Amino acid sequence: MKKVVVFVFFFVLTFQTWTIADAANPISVNAVNVNGKFIATDVSPIIKDGRVLVPIRTLASLGVTYQWDSNSQSALITKGKDQIKLTANKKEAFKNNQAVQVDVPVQMTQGRILVPIRFVSENFGYKANYEKIRSILFIQDSNYKVDQESLQAEDLQTARQVAISLPVQSSFKSLSSLEKPGANKDYGYAFPRGDSSRYMYSNNVGHTVVEIKNGVAKAVWQFTEGNGLDDIVSSAGQRPSYNYVEWVTDIMMFNDENGNIKAVYKDDKGQQKEITAKEKSYTDIIQSIPNETSKTNTNKPNMTQSEAKVDLSLYYSPDKGAVKEVTSDKITWKENEVTLIADKKKEDKGSISTMNFINKDRNLKIQIDPKPDNIFSVSLSSTKKYVAVALRYSYGNKLMLVNLSNGKYFIFNDVLKSKNKGTVESISANNWSPDGKKIAFRYGDTSTSKLAIYDVESNTFSYPPLQEAYVGVYRIMWLKDGKSFDYIADFPTNPSLKLYRYNLIGNSINTISSVTKDELSNMDKIGPTLISE
Repeated sequence: MKKVVVFVFFFVLTFQTWTIADAANPISVNAVNVNGKFIATDVSPIIKDGRVLVPIRTLASLGVTYQWDSNSQSALITKGKDQIKLTANKKEAFKNNQAVQVDVPVQMTQGRILVPIRFVSENFGYKANYEKIRSILFIQDSNYKVDQESLQAEDLQTARQVAISLPVQSSFKSLSSLEKPGANKDYGYAFPRGDSSRYMYSNNVGHTVVEIKNGVAKAVWQFTEGNGLDDIVSSAGQRPSYNYVEWVTDIMMFNDENGNIKAVYKDDKGQQKEITAKEKSYTDIIQSIPNETSKTNTNKPNMTQSEAKVDLSLYYSPDKGAVKEVTSDKITWKENEVTLIADKKKEDKGSISTMNFINKDRNLKIQIDPKPDNIFSVSLSSTKKYVAVALRYSYGNKLMLVNLSNGKYFIFNDVLKSKNKGTVESISANNWSPDGKKIAFRYGDTSTSKLAIYDVESNTFSYPPLQEAYVGVYRIMWLKDGKSFDYIADFPTNPSLKLYRYNLIGNSINTISSVTKDELSNMDKIGPTLISE
């Protein structure tokens, strides 16, 4: 079986030369990653006079706005109070109306505007790095921090997607053959089963073994092979003691010649299985493997303080009896008399096209725009009147609340933005109060987390007075009396996980104890039903 998988994979990755005949042609930039998120682009970055130019749209997530004047062929780029004006075919630019020189002017390709990323980055305070190992351009602003919450997730697809979103660093001189133009035109990732803290990246020429510790991805070994992965022709770095060869037969994910993503893996019975999906962005190469559970996740913070045992009997945990079924074209969730059926259409590239909520004799059909990529979790209030659905997108989660009585629904992210509550890039952890009248949730971005509570009866929000700038909030658990809830969080100055308690009556927060990673894992059963595990 092992030989079969290796043969199939390397047949797909047969070496193809890809040279740059013209410096203005697309170069070997496989992806653009902005603040830890891969950005889908319809035009590839190009190189001109040794400078990389990227589609101006890729900068939108950094808060940049732009205007294109077709008459003067100029782009006016704005970030806060700063403005840059770049004109096609001119090396003179203007920053805040002051003339400056640019190495290479704006370019137009296939009707898209491409700007010199180095010039824009330096003038707006961004950091741009090109990772040669995988041909990925990373752009980060000064506020960027690693998404520790997702990197530590028990959901292996989520954790692996964040893992490959980290720039790969190296303390040794890389093999130059692995970085030649076109080497990364075809590529793949192999993972050990149940693990997101290590992977082997393979391209047309060779392989790089990467380990992730404390939010940093480091290449530990590179090699090229002759007749199989054990036949080493050239190498750099330190060969690991573990058996990386088995990873290829455990889980191998790669792109094929038809623009599809394929995942080849062994099921519980040792039989080879395959998943095929359409690629919408680079991160789609990481697929969810059926029935795969996380082993010890070494990405999770290590405890440095005394660890108190968390008593799970304190928390409200309804006997949900929820049943879920996930297939290639449908997601079905049922709890009590409420059923959710989410249809995934092939023509929509696997996105959720419609959601049907069935409650006794009532059938509510909902279509969300933009269409979510998947459903992360579902939870029913104890009153059986409301359903909270966490919708998964490539850039984060949105939380939707559905009123089963009148059929109305809304997205929490949109409401908080309208209330000027800052960045609401993703809403992840959430949980209902015992009486089903309140739902507490975490919102924020990859570097900060805040808490909010929504009262369904009064249609009001309240916001706990956080004492610390949390990086991530991983669980929310209501105490049985409904007067307070506990949550697990960490913060930049100390990556250790801690348990905090928010008292609704006193509007106060107290630190309870440290939390071990095993305790965190045991808390999965308290809260929403996870769909995309």
